[in-house]
Amino acid sequence: MKTSSSISSRYFIRRLVLQFFSLAIFCSAVVSCASSSSSKSKLNSTSNSSSESGDSSSVSHGPGPLQPRGLDLDQVISQFAVGSCANQDEDQPIWSAIQGAHPDLFLFIGDNVYASKPEQKPISDQYKKLDRIEGYRNLRSKVPFLVTWDDHDFGQNDGGADNPEKGVARGAFLNYWRFVKDYLPWKLEDGLYYAKIIGPTQIPTKKSSRRRKSVSVPAQKQAQQRVQFIMLDTRSYRSPLKKNEDTSQPLIKFLPTTDTSTTLLGEKQWRWLEAQLKEPADVRFLISSIQFVAETPGFEKWANFPHEKKRFFDLLAKTKVKNLIVLSGDRHLAAIAKQEVKAFGPIYDLTASSLNRPGDLKESDPSYLAPPFNPENFGFVTINWSAREVLLEIKDIEGKGVQSTKVKLN
Repeated sequence: MKTSSSISSRYFIRRLVLQFFSLAIFCSAVVSCASSSSSKSKLNSTSNSSSESGDSSSVSHGPGPLQPRGLDLDQVISQFAVGSCANQDEDQPIWSAIQGAHPDLFLFIGDNVYASKPEQKPISDQYKKLDRIEGYRNLRSKVPFLVTWDDHDFGQNDGGADNPEKGVARGAFLNYWRFVKDYLPWKLEDGLYYAKIIGPTQIPTKKSSRRRKSVSVPAQKQAQQRVQFIMLDTRSYRSPLKKNEDTSQPLIKFLPTTDTSTTLLGEKQWRWLEAQLKEPADVRFLISSIQFVAETPGFEKWANFPHEKKRFFDLLAKTKVKNLIVLSGDRHLAAIAKQEVKAFGPIYDLTASSLNRPGDLKESDPSYLAPPFNPENFGFVTINWSAREVLLEIKDIEGKGVQSTKVKLN
């Protein structure tokens, strides 16, 4: 016969065991939840970085994951750098000079890698090489980038709409520069044009007795200190170039076409561009991978399509745009060009090329403010908001200014 003491003891032990197992199950659930939450947090952090700053580190390309700097769309842009033509198979010491200039932004405007030769395929491998360059990685981690392409990262030298590899090149470009996917116009399934406006979206009111308030203001008044960057695509839709058949003129590779049915930007991009020029901005930079103003050089330029250049001037008059400056690359030389435009005034084109592939051509153009600079170079733009002027500079591999001009803002 069991005593009441024995029954009580067994009941107590049974309760103790059940409580132990319940506690073990609870602890296991807490650990699992914390692990899941941590994984999601890391995933979201990676996703956000990739979306805004162009994180390419989901694939291991170089010495550890690249941690790019994100773009702050409310930042006041005071100075930025621009460059093009960087061969990933050669040294690129110029990045330290660019970083030493302390830009708020860097514009990488074409031939960011070279992938137009058979030995430079696949294109994706060339981006992996770029990702291993220390100076580039250092700048990328500290300075946000905006990017477009030119012929060599488009996959074909002097390539246009008939490039059979343009789809592959576009895929490789967007896989590396992932933030561009979020900037492209909605439902754009080809091409790589986009625009960003950077600057304050709200203007502070006068200081009150308690705290500083901000109020929304009409679009036309929001333009102060807002900078628009219009990143054109001069490759995806461009008609075939008119080649010079005269072999006695090796430095005149292409001629201006008289066929007005040809195009440089394509009708869809032209309509988009007109809409962008109507957006409120205090100063605009039109990024064209090829030269806009210069007309005598016998290579790629807007002047090879005179009707397209005239169409742009007509668009300036139609939209009544002011304070627009062109930035270009491609030429393996640096120059500042100026052209007077009816109903607009002077338009400037700062050509910055090359970051590590200096040219040796001794060319001239009536629009150049000084003889072109051939060694390694980058462009540097300083916006003096209080003086209402823009300083355009060409800097050498050590960051020293070699050419400059000031542009007064309206």
